[in-house]
Amino acid sequence: MSPANPTPPTARKAKSTWDLSQIYASPADWEADFHRAEAGLPELGALQGALGGSGAALLRALEQRDALFVLVDRLHMSAHLQADLDRRDSASQARAERADRLMARFHEAAAFIKPEIVALDEAQLAAFYAGQPGLETYRFHIDEARRLRPHARSPEVEALLAQAGEVLQTPGTIYEALNEADLHFPEIADPGTGEALAVTHASIWGLLENRNREIRRAALQAYVSVYVAHRNSFAAALAGAVARDNFLAGARGYASAVEAALDAEGIPQAVYDALLHTVRAHAPLLRRYMQLIRRALDVEQLYIYDLSATLTPGVEATVSYEEACARALAALGVLGAEYTAVLEQALYEQGWVDAFERPHKRSGGYNWCSYTTHPFILLNWQGTLWSQSILAHELGHAMHSWYSQKNQPGVYSECTLFVAEVASNVNEQLLFDHLLDTTTDPQQRLLLLEKRLGQLYGALFIQTMFAEFELEAHRRKQAGEALTADALDETAHNIHLAYFGSEVSSEMADPFFWEIVPHFQWNFYVYKYATGISAALAVARAIRQQGQPAVARWLAFLEAGSSRPSLELLREAGVDLTTPQPFEDALRTFSELLEQYEADLAA
Repeated sequence: MSPANPTPPTARKAKSTWDLSQIYASPADWEADFHRAEAGLPELGALQGALGGSGAALLRALEQRDALFVLVDRLHMSAHLQADLDRRDSASQARAERADRLMARFHEAAAFIKPEIVALDEAQLAAFYAGQPGLETYRFHIDEARRLRPHARSPEVEALLAQAGEVLQTPGTIYEALNEADLHFPEIADPGTGEALAVTHASIWGLLENRNREIRRAALQAYVSVYVAHRNSFAAALAGAVARDNFLAGARGYASAVEAALDAEGIPQAVYDALLHTVRAHAPLLRRYMQLIRRALDVEQLYIYDLSATLTPGVEATVSYEEACARALAALGVLGAEYTAVLEQALYEQGWVDAFERPHKRSGGYNWCSYTTHPFILLNWQGTLWSQSILAHELGHAMHSWYSQKNQPGVYSECTLFVAEVASNVNEQLLFDHLLDTTTDPQQRLLLLEKRLGQLYGALFIQTMFAEFELEAHRRKQAGEALTADALDETAHNIHLAYFGSEVSSEMADPFFWEIVPHFQWNFYVYKYATGISAALAVARAIRQQGQPAVARWLAFLEAGSSRPSLELLREAGVDLTTPQPFEDALRTFSELLEQYEADLAA
């Protein structure tokens, strides 16, 4: 898409491939650090039993653990980045597996630390702080360990749970191998030209935006049919992940897996419940949106393959990677000179992004970094508005990492997963605001509103539906029910009906609902997209309305990492997720955009 007042293109060419030699110049260098990390494991383990002796002993163990983690994490990230560039490169996959085992061994070696912290009495700990000022850095970290005291286990049990880490990740490993390496999708033919169209993990989303309904139908049929052919394998992987979550929750004395997952980040279950209740109560708003799509497409019945279709005809929606980089810079300039300067380095100098799809490259997109490297962003660029949004989204993650690492010690340099999706969604909203502000052509404005509605629909409604599905799957497994493919289809089907009613046919919906979502392997992650977009809309609204004061609060949030409770950090940024208000406000934003689109369409 080319706005009527386009962002001036940069004179420089954006880098679009990683240079992983920035991390390790050669495999020999990686091996040298690997052996150094292995040697550090028994040195850390030798400190077991000594932490209650003095503040100095406690500080030494924490600092030694953190230094070793930085090394192990760098090795782990480097190996997986290389493996993700070609999922069929056996040497890279083997190195990634070795890195996984090393990470599991690290957690096993460090498993004694939290139980020994929990065992300290208050008088001991106060004396340690008084005599060892360096412990102040770790005060919140220590407080968090002690907050979870009721769910801590003996050093022996903690070590056993850590040792089981690699085994417990097997369902996710199987899912990834099946999904990324073993699935092969048939090509489809363009009904007008006969041209063969490739169906891949990345291309499917562009095909589903196509105005031609036959292309959309054929693309989704080709995509879903491969999953259906492996439905029992995918069901087994998901059932294994759910069983793992339930086992770990029970091992730590939690009543449920969702309680355990939320408590790990200090999130009350009331937040999760309020999200599900509030969004489901707005199902009529979702159905109104579906009715708009049905009218725009002029069809009697909507199917899943219709829901991403481009509704605005006659508008070019192709975006080059160069254009997207320039627009991201322009849109995010509101966050200040330093933010913009770092983005310039990321996109044009240091090569943070591996942008384009290649055979056997990992699908999707992510941001990954370690404490001693810049962030690395993986994309599978498709040249669409969605691709442009994903770039802004992942840059949000990356800049959160950059600010946290710059301003926090290693122990607080990673944000919690609960707040991770806030920064990414703030960037998406700022990009949308910028594009809408710089677009004067009515048709292009309609297209922007349409695509933003689709994004909010996905983050607010679909991710909340996924969260409800995940909760129900864990409940059914905990109750002793078998999570067969048929049972998972049934669960997905019931939730589909509760939200969409009769507006969208369930044909092809059930496998599309649960088989293709890797996030179900991540133990209650999907709800964070919905809480994240709700918080992000509030932050972006404040930046737009208040300017510099809101920007200052936001940058302080990015700099804070995980140095304070997640909900507290968000409150300081201006959002209180302990009330339903942010969810209500986000749904109101969706409703207002829907009204705006309907008004512009009628104009």
